[in-house]
Amino acid sequence: MFGRWTAFLFGRRCKVFVINVAKYRETNLWDCTWRKHKVCNTTRVCFFSSKKFDTYSQPQWTGVDTVAEEFYRAIEDVEENKLSAKCLKRLLKRIGKEDITREYFQSNGIPLSLMVARKDCKDEQLQQNIASVLCEYKEFLSARQNSTTGYPENNCVDRLGETPNMESTLTKACLPILANYLKDKYPKEVYAHRRILRVMDLSRPEDWYPLARSIKRKVILHIGPTNSGKTHAALEALRTAKSGIYCGPLRLLAWEIQQRLQNGHENGLPVPCDLLTGQEQVEVPNAHHVSCTVEMTPVHTRFQVGVIDEVQLLGDNERAWAWTRALLGLAVDELHLCGDPSSENIVRKLINRTQDDLDVKYYERLSSLTVEKNTLTSLHQLQAGDCLVAFSKVDLFKWKADIERETGLKCSIIYGGLPPEVRRQQSLQFNNSNTSNRILVATDAIGMGLNLNIRRVIFSSLLKFDGKETRALTPSQVRQIGGRAGRFGSLFPDGLITAVNQEDLEYIRDTFSRQFGPISQAGLFPPSDKVQLFAEEKASSHLSFSSIWDEIASLAQVDGTFFLCSFEEIKARAQVIEDLPLSIETKYTLCMCPVDIDIPKQVVAFAEFSRELAFEGCVRLGKAMSQVYPAKNWKDMNDLESTYKILDMYLWLAQRFRDAFVDIENATLVRNECCRVLQNCLNSKKLITSLDSKQTSLPKRKRRWK
Repeated sequence: MFGRWTAFLFGRRCKVFVINVAKYRETNLWDCTWRKHKVCNTTRVCFFSSKKFDTYSQPQWTGVDTVAEEFYRAIEDVEENKLSAKCLKRLLKRIGKEDITREYFQSNGIPLSLMVARKDCKDEQLQQNIASVLCEYKEFLSARQNSTTGYPENNCVDRLGETPNMESTLTKACLPILANYLKDKYPKEVYAHRRILRVMDLSRPEDWYPLARSIKRKVILHIGPTNSGKTHAALEALRTAKSGIYCGPLRLLAWEIQQRLQNGHENGLPVPCDLLTGQEQVEVPNAHHVSCTVEMTPVHTRFQVGVIDEVQLLGDNERAWAWTRALLGLAVDELHLCGDPSSENIVRKLINRTQDDLDVKYYERLSSLTVEKNTLTSLHQLQAGDCLVAFSKVDLFKWKADIERETGLKCSIIYGGLPPEVRRQQSLQFNNSNTSNRILVATDAIGMGLNLNIRRVIFSSLLKFDGKETRALTPSQVRQIGGRAGRFGSLFPDGLITAVNQEDLEYIRDTFSRQFGPISQAGLFPPSDKVQLFAEEKASSHLSFSSIWDEIASLAQVDGTFFLCSFEEIKARAQVIEDLPLSIETKYTLCMCPVDIDIPKQVVAFAEFSRELAFEGCVRLGKAMSQVYPAKNWKDMNDLESTYKILDMYLWLAQRFRDAFVDIENATLVRNECCRVLQNCLNSKKLITSLDSKQTSLPKRKRRWK
C-alpha cells in the first residue's frame, strides 16, 4: 500500500537518520525507534517515496545516535553470517556505552576497556558469531512480517523472549559472545581486573569489623521527633554503664556530653569521660567513657554501652559513611541508636545483616509544637526567646542591626562559619540572659548540636545556598530547624513556628502535617586499606591520585542496602596534593582533612602544609598565622574566620602526624585568641553598626514589613 517509504529524522545537529519503513513499520523495532524520536521537540520527521533506497543491501545511513539504530545498520549489513570489520567496530562502540553492558561485564569480571580494542573488529570468528545473532533476528523479523498468526516459531524467540526489544534483546544476545571472546583473547587483563574487583567489593561492609561481629549485640533504636526525650534515655543507659562511648554529629555535642557526664546531671553522679574529636584528644584520669564525633569512633576498642546520635544521617550524601561505620563496627554489648522516624527502615536492614537483636522504642514530643496561623508582619511583634532564621551571614547581620535599632531588643547570633566555641558562647548568652530582651538570629546551624531555649522559630526564607546553587530547604531540614522551638523543662516548653512570607508558612504547615519518607540506603566510603590495595593493583596504569577516585567510583561494588558517598570533595583535595611524593596512606589521610575547597585561603594553606610534610617532614605555623588583630570591618571578620579554620586544620593534621606538626601549642593559643576576638566582634555595637552603614559593601535587605 505504501510502497517503498523512507523516514528522515533531523536531530539537533541536523544529522540524518534513515529507516526502511516498508520493511520494519509493523515490527517492535520500528515502534521502539519511532517512540524514541517522536518525543523529541527538535526532530523533524518526513515520509516520502524514493527510488534511491530501493536496494535493501546497500542502505545509506548517516547520523546514527543510538544502539537500536546501529543494530538496524548491522542487520542490513550482514550477509550469510558475514559482518564487516567496519560495521562490527561501530556496533561494539555503541554496545560498550550501554548500562546493561557495564553491568554484565562487571558481574563477569571483565574490564569494559577491552571493548575498544580495534584489532578485535577484524577477527573473523567474532564477526561470524555476532553475524549469526543478527541473521537469526533478521529471519525472525521477516517471518513475523509474513505471519498472520502472531510470533512464528523461532529459536530467537525462545532465547530472547516473546516480545524482543531492539535495544536490550540483541545487546543481551551479543554480550555472552563478547565476554567469552575477551576472556580467551585477554586472559591476563581479565585476571588482573578480577583481582581489582575483589579489592573493590564493598557488598559486605559488616565483615570489616570482626571484633563487633564476635559479640551478640543488643541494639535499642530510640525513635522520635526533636524534644521527645529519646537521647536522654540513651544517655542514662550510658551513664550507668561500667564503660561506654557517645558518638555525635558535631564537636559541640561531643563537648556537651563530656561535660554532662563529668559534672553529673540531676541525681546522677559524675562520670569521668575522655573527649575525642578530629582536632583534640583530652584524656581524663580513671575515665572509662568516651565522648567523640562520629568520624572518630574507635571500632577496635570494647565498651559495655554505646550511643550513636542522629542516626538518620545514615542517608547523608557526604557523611553517611561515618554512621554506617559506627553502627556496624562499634564493639559493645548494648548499642543505643537515636534518630527520627525516617531511620527505622534502614536500621532494621543493617541490624538484619549483623544478626544482632533489635528493640525499637517510640517517643512522642514532650511538649506541643504549633505552626502559627499568621506571618510576622512587624519587627515589634518579636518577643524574648524568638529565633529568626536566615541563610546567609549578610542577612543575619542586617536582621541583627535592624532588630536592635528598631526594637531595643538584643540579639545573639549563630551561623556555621563561626568557630564552635563562639557558637557555644552565643548560645549560653541567649539561654542564660536574666532579662526579657534577648533574641536569636541564626542559620540552620541551630538544627543540631546546641540546646537552646527558643520560644518561637521564625523563617525569614526557605531558600539556602548550598555551595553550588540556591535551593529550597528539604522537608527534613524544615522540621529539624522548626523542631528547635520549645524545650521541655525550659522557660518555653511549648514551641511555635511561623515565617515572614505567607507562601513559606503554607509550605511549613504542609511539611509538619506529612510523614517522613523512609531512608532506604546507608552510605559507604572505601577504607584506607582498600584504597591502598587498589592503588597498588593499578600501579602499572600510572593513574594520578585524583583519577584513582574516579576508578573506584566506577568499579566499587555495593548491594542495594548501600550507596557510595560523594567523592567530589575528596577528589578536589586529591588534585591539590597528587604530585607530592607521599604514600597512598598519607594522601588518603590528607584528603579526609576538613578543608573548604571553595575558599582559596584554606586551599593555599592546605597545599603548603602538605608540601612541607612531603619535603621537609616538619610543618610550622607561618608568621601570618601567629598573630590575631581585632576586626574593624566585614573583611576583617571574614579573615578571622578563615584564620580559625586554618588553625583548626593544622590541629586536625597534628592529631594524625604528631611528629611533623610541631606547633600544636602555639596553634591552640592563636585559635583561642581568634575565638575571643570574634566573640567581642559579635558583641560590639560599633562594629555591627559599621556593617549596617551605607559605607559597607553589604547589600541592603529589602524590607517586607507593612
